[in-house]
This record gives sequence, structure tokens and C-alpha cells, in this order.
Amino acid sequence: MSNIINTKPDANIDASVSPGIKTSMNAGVNAGIRQPPLPDVVALYEEVARITGNMLSAAHQQDWEQLVALEAGCANCIESLKGCTVPVMLSEEARLQKVSLIKTILANDREIRKLTDPWMQHVAHLLESAHAQCRVNKRYGLDAS
Repeated sequence: MSNIINTKPDANIDASVSPGIKTSMNAGVNAGIRQPPLPDVVALYEEVARITGNMLSAAHQQDWEQLVALEAGCANCIESLKGCTVPVMLSEEARLQKVSLIKTILANDREIRKLTDPWMQHVAHLLESAHAQCRVNKRYGLDAS
């Protein structure tokens, strides 16, 4: 399995991404260099693990707005990893650290889903009920205002 990183800087990285990650991802643009320096793959995985940990805390606190905001930053980091075009060989230590981080990210995601699925089902039920009420109102000419 090759380890790939993003060579394209992302000027719209969410505020939830650590400043060090932003700096390494955008250093080439700010320095006027045609090819930006390659971000540290392990640092990007560390950032995703950090953000998913914060997302898990927000889910435990049922702070859904914070969870959504953090997810945007996480998505930016993941897009940076997905958009990678240059293979990078990692040392054995870095590869093992990357694997450990991926396991942490997946565990966080699993726990977040356990906490958010009941809430999502509740919201779906509320929306379904509201839609049914609208159909009844429309059918019998009742005005919602």
C-alpha cells in the first residue's frame, strides 16, 4: 500500500484545523514557490484523530452544532489526504504510527455513530410527522399560519 499526500494547498481550510497543519499545507503559496512543500502525512492523520476525538466529545455532550463544525474541519483534512498525488515512503515507525492513528480515527467514528444514530432517527421521525401533518392540512384546506 503506497502512502500518498496532497500537493495542492487548500486555502479554505476550516478553523478547526490546527495552525501547524495549515502552515505546512500552504507554505508553498505564501513563499511564492511553484511546488508547495509536501505536508507531513502522519501530521495530517494526527490532525484527523485529534478532530475526531473532539467530535466524539461534542457528541457525548450532545453539542450537535459543534459536531457539525468539527466535521467540516475533519473533511478538509481527509480531502487533503485523498487528493494526494505524490507517493511518500514512510519509515517503519511512521507507518506503524499511521496505522495506530487510523485505528483511533475508526474507533472515534464508530463511537460517534453510536451516539448520533438515535438522534438522527428521532429527527427523521419528527420530520416524517411534520410531513404527515402538512399532508393532512393540505388535504383538508387547513392553513398553517
